[in-house]
Amino acid sequence: MQQPGAPSRNWKGPACQLSYFFDGRKGPWQYEVRTTFDNAWEASRANGHGDAGQFALKHLGQALRDSDFPLDLAAEWKQAKRLSSLLTDLQTDKAVKLKILSLAGHVPGDTMLQALQQIRTQADFAVPATVALGFMGEPAIPTLMDLLADPLVDIQAAAAQALGEIGAHSGNIEILPPLLAKMEAPGVHLRVQTEIVRAIGKTPDLRSLEPLERFALKVWTARSDDPLMQELREAVDWSMWQINPTAHTDE
Repeated sequence: MQQPGAPSRNWKGPACQLSYFFDGRKGPWQYEVRTTFDNAWEASRANGHGDAGQFALKHLGQALRDSDFPLDLAAEWKQAKRLSSLLTDLQTDKAVKLKILSLAGHVPGDTMLQALQQIRTQADFAVPATVALGFMGEPAIPTLMDLLADPLVDIQAAAAQALGEIGAHSGNIEILPPLLAKMEAPGVHLRVQTEIVRAIGKTPDLRSLEPLERFALKVWTARSDDPLMQELREAVDWSMWQINPTAHTDE
């Protein structure tokens, strides 16, 4: 499958291909931006422009200005300070900030962690910033535990998802008791329960199996055809299998 921005073997219109050299060696990937039109001559005529070449170059220049390539490159080169500064700068475009949040996992550490903690207080970025905290590792656990009690369902779900990411990579089982308690607490939204259950499965520990089995009985016997309930049921089964693959066959 062709990745976004990957060079195309087929003609799709005027294009500009970017690569780079680092420490005397060619970078591991190439990036290509293209115009929105296949035929520069026809497009220039339709727009009343007499020079098809200049018309194509103008549009390629705009495509380069709109490209995320510099951000991808900064993430690959581990330029955490540069990305964090852009992320917290009030003048940075919203789309650029969202792109940086998607790249945060490439530059974990104190610099990005502090930037994420700062920007998550802004409504437009609260959810993606909370998810990105999961790529900051164990130092983000205290913040995420607090966010499990946030009044917004979206934030609670994002915090649980992030804790699952940390559990999957660190194996830190200290996150499990609060997750198990939240899973069975009254009034917890189905979406939040689903993310919590998945997080428990991503941090396998046999001590989680018994509470999961009790919870499974509860959700599978509940009279509900809500799609969110079905998603929760499937998440419970998946997590029990992650902890003990024979859980469904041990009778």
